Amino acid sequence: MPGTTPGGGPGSPGSGAPGGGPRPGGTGGWTGTPDHHRTNHTDADGAADRGRRGLFDPLKWGDNPATGKPWTPDEIDALRRNLVNVEDTTRMRRELDRLGLDVDPETIRSIKKYLFDSPGIAMSHANYSAWRRLTSGNGSVADAQFIAHEAAEQRRLREIGNRTGFDHLGRDHDNMSRARRGAWEADHDRAYLEAHRGALEDEHDFLARKVEELTNGQVPVSRSPAAVADTRAEGRAHMVVDGIPMADHSNYPHWQERARSRVEIGSRVAARLGPPPNPTIAEVVDRVRRHRAG
Repeated sequence: MPGTTPGGGPGSPGSGAPGGGPRPGGTGGWTGTPDHHRTNHTDADGAADRGRRGLFDPLKWGDNPATGKPWTPDEIDALRRNLVNVEDTTRMRRELDRLGLDVDPETIRSIKKYLFDSPGIAMSHANYSAWRRLTSGNGSVADAQFIAHEAAEQRRLREIGNRTGFDHLGRDHDNMSRARRGAWEADHDRAYLEAHRGALEDEHDFLARKVEELTNGQVPVSRSPAAVADTRAEGRAHMVVDGIPMADHSNYPHWQERARSRVEIGSRVAARLGPPPNPTIAEVVDRVRRHRAG
């Protein structure tokens, strides 16, 4: 198993959803759910007793460099607790502003609470690493895209709560009976699905803006082509366009063709982003996501 140091590495964060789609079902009710938004509902009492929040994937955490062995649940939970106890809102806002994303302090704190200290969401290595990069001043456009998704998701979850009374942060979860926890988790799954699908639109709106900005307007794209060009499958698999899943939309072949089309970006943009000569739009999008604006 290759070693992985939390907070480092070139991998993109769990922006919106880096893996499969958020479809409840299967083991624990979450087969296919993105790793960064997965919970282990099969052992709610144990998770509460240990103070953990959600499921973690040891293969994605790799080895603890301090021990040379795979990270243990207690070690990962110690990282979670340490992160939760750090006040880093100002640092996060500063880095997001540098990357062109405006998120208010209350939303940043809500995102952090939801991702790292709520019963509905996994303690994801991808999310932890992205958060650490951003608050250390080493964030990329992909990291900001992740926060754009999470901010939109928080807004939608609050709207759902205002409409239904559901507390998506599950602040009383540890004191609930098993039956009440099961009901809360089922409600969370439904609220999450609704919020997540909408947040995919916001994150790809942000990505499309960054593509146009960083190419000096030479590669104008809208939300849907940006989602198709994104190397992650989440937008393609779960974004809804005109009430239709993106992959089933009549314009999907056109968006695919657009992503494969080649563009001239000029030497200045090429020097900034570093794509190959005469890149495809998908290659430009990939380089924009990697850009650190530093």
